[in-house]
Amino acid sequence: NKNKFYGQLGFKGTHLIGGVMSDNDFYTTIAGVIQEGCTNWTYNEQRFRQAARYGMVWRPNAANPGRKGGENHKVSLCEFAVCTVGIRMIRTQWCSVDNSLFDYCGLPVWATGCLYQKYTDTYFGSSLQGSLQSMPGYTAPPTVGTAFYSEPYLSGTVAGGDAVVEPHGVTAIGCEFVNYTAGVTQPLFNATGFNPDQPASRLCQKMQLSKCKFIAGANHAASQLMSISYCTDADLDGLVFESFN
Repeated sequence: NKNKFYGQLGFKGTHLIGGVMSDNDFYTTIAGVIQEGCTNWTYNEQRFRQAARYGMVWRPNAANPGRKGGENHKVSLCEFAVCTVGIRMIRTQWCSVDNSLFDYCGLPVWATGCLYQKYTDTYFGSSLQGSLQSMPGYTAPPTVGTAFYSEPYLSGTVAGGDAVVEPHGVTAIGCEFVNYTAGVTQPLFNATGFNPDQPASRLCQKMQLSKCKFIAGANHAASQLMSISYCTDADLDGLVFESFN
């Protein structure tokens, strides 16, 4: 608790069960927190600044990926400012973010194969800052102008006999999704269940959004502010869409 991290990388955990991080500052240039196969972690009042790759990442451990990206990561009252990607999560379950701020991040949240994601009362502000692209370790996000991106995990092919396919699902309540970048063509919120190897499948399992706002704060060329595709169940209630074009 109450630490300051400088340099390229901050804290890294591998297969750790149970932990609390509170009131830390990450001025790391590549990534602040890297958790591989970790479970039951709480992050309170963390501040991430100008990470050229990720503020925080939850992912499998390459040498021992059996526990995947871990479970039950809980983020509360945290701040991600001017990060290429705020939180990157891969193959996680039951992770949540509440009362947090993502501001001027290229892509605030990028989730792959993550079930039971939950976001409450959180602000997602998208704007890719050119200053990050010249920093060592910079990795471009998969989309620009999107404040939230969730997709299935796909590896291998059916024909090759090595297909690994994992769906995803999202609940968001009382959140705001905002874009500041002019001229973008991508939606603010993008959740896709498409699998090119099995185009008839629907790998977006459950999308539940309630009382959220979607605001295009700059002139844009996007045909839609929200995109949910190849989904088995979508429950949308009390949403507000604002575009100032």
